[in-house]
Amino acid sequence: MRLFQNLRKPLRRNAEKITTLSFTHSFPNSALNKTLGSEPQHTAPPDSLSLFNYTSGRWLYNESRRLSERYLQFNIVELKRAVAQAVNHSEDDIQGFRKLAEGGFNRTFEITMKDGLQTIARLPYPSTLPKRYAVASEVATMDLLRSYGLPVPQVHGYSVTSNNPVGCEYIIMEKMAGKEIGNAWYDMSVSERKSVTSEVTKLEAIMFSIPLPGFGSIYHKRDLAATDKSIDIPAHQGLCIGPDAALEWWCDGRDSLAIDRGPFADPCQLMEAVARKELAWLRQFGRARFPFHRHHREFLDYKKSSPDEHIKHLEMYLQVSSHLVPKAQPALLRPTIRHPDLQPHNIFVSDDLSIVGLIDWQHSSVLPLFLQAGVPKYWQNPSDEPVVIEKPSLPPNYETLDKAEQARAMDIYRQKQSHLMYLGYTSKFNSSHMDAYLIEGLPFKRRIFEHARAPWEGENIPLQTDLILTMQNWQGLTGSPGGHEQVPIACPISFPQAEADECLRQDLLLKEVDAEMENVRETIGIASDGWVPTNEYDGAVKKNEFIRQQVIDRAEDEVDRQASLRHYPFDDHDEDE
Repeated sequence: MRLFQNLRKPLRRNAEKITTLSFTHSFPNSALNKTLGSEPQHTAPPDSLSLFNYTSGRWLYNESRRLSERYLQFNIVELKRAVAQAVNHSEDDIQGFRKLAEGGFNRTFEITMKDGLQTIARLPYPSTLPKRYAVASEVATMDLLRSYGLPVPQVHGYSVTSNNPVGCEYIIMEKMAGKEIGNAWYDMSVSERKSVTSEVTKLEAIMFSIPLPGFGSIYHKRDLAATDKSIDIPAHQGLCIGPDAALEWWCDGRDSLAIDRGPFADPCQLMEAVARKELAWLRQFGRARFPFHRHHREFLDYKKSSPDEHIKHLEMYLQVSSHLVPKAQPALLRPTIRHPDLQPHNIFVSDDLSIVGLIDWQHSSVLPLFLQAGVPKYWQNPSDEPVVIEKPSLPPNYETLDKAEQARAMDIYRQKQSHLMYLGYTSKFNSSHMDAYLIEGLPFKRRIFEHARAPWEGENIPLQTDLILTMQNWQGLTGSPGGHEQVPIACPISFPQAEADECLRQDLLLKEVDAEMENVRETIGIASDGWVPTNEYDGAVKKNEFIRQQVIDRAEDEVDRQASLRHYPFDDHDEDE
């Protein structure tokens, strides 16, 4: 039984059958939802009684775990003192102190002085990783970007350790002028979205032009340990490229591994290192487990996945990874910095819609251009269609649709509009990005890199699918213009035809199930980790109870019913089983 099939009409009826490399040119979905927290930044209610607890939303399931991850106790008096000293004020000058926002990694406070100066203090949760490197990297990244004129916060002070009077890591920075776009993005007119998109691509063009000497994350050298490797950034004394601060290198015990996290001067080394990282973790901590995505389990007959299978696929990936690097095109290998989460909640604009602030540079990585090229989430094409640069239109039967269907059609239409805007302005202002974006096969190379880098959570199909497609499209991936092989070589990996066909079938099926799950989440009104606005929590509980009952009623027999309830995704559960 398909657990959620036909509970709601899906937005996308079927994923396209995978036969070619016509994959969406976009950033792949993260596999770290439980760690990242998928709730956006939210303004805390003004009557909040606690500065230490998360108060900006609820979770439909596993709420106690999410709240525990976000509990942060610190010395309020010492934080105020640190802020006052950082901006050359007296503690007596502090007129206001309030919780401003909180998200998946940090809690943010706004401090107002009597003279009107407003300052931000951002405190990572104790669960936020990597310790030391996350704060150090974000501070240095902002300092470097400001030197190129990008509108990022000025850092007034910071601590990369909790061994201080405040009792936690922190960054003290200027409060950005203007207004956060936030959810207003969905209500902006075409001309307003054009204005913002134009500004975004201009700023990205500056980022893409910054000369950097290697791959990893940006640091002040003073903040690295003596044992950390680094590559100095020319013309920026004290700044360097150091270990990659992306979460995939550090989560779920990976911070304890003695592995090479960079910096890397050679993109082939980077491509290999992500797999060696995961192999080291699997060999030390790997055990059979159910897939983290509970809606996938039915299609594996509710059996646990073996880490040995993923180890085999990672070893196969290592045989092909260096061949996927486009060495014949040096421009595609250029170290490139990009915003790690470019979305409306991180963009501040003036009244005339000029971008005056870009915030949240935590976990930024410097990667080769061929791995950075892509469209940010809020400008992505809403379907799996190949890239077609043509004016979008509403469906011919739009006027006959009901209000809900019209709203969904209009949403898709606006997304396609934004996608086209982004491509147009990128072509105009950031041609190197557009040139890379349009090279056939590069989105796939980013995808296989991401699947090799992703923390293993019982999902074996994605990387195996990529390897099969690599085998099937070897010449196109390793030849010009996207490849580098001067003399054609045989693909070093192979799969039996029956195994390949079955894997691709399962991959297609899981994509369909993912689309169904997304529709169910949308119906309930929750994010991918179960987050829901506080004022919508009771309604989400009722919707969940209704859907759970539908699942029970549709069970084919008692065994099916028990299995469906045992692995139901929207009840409290063990995330590590």
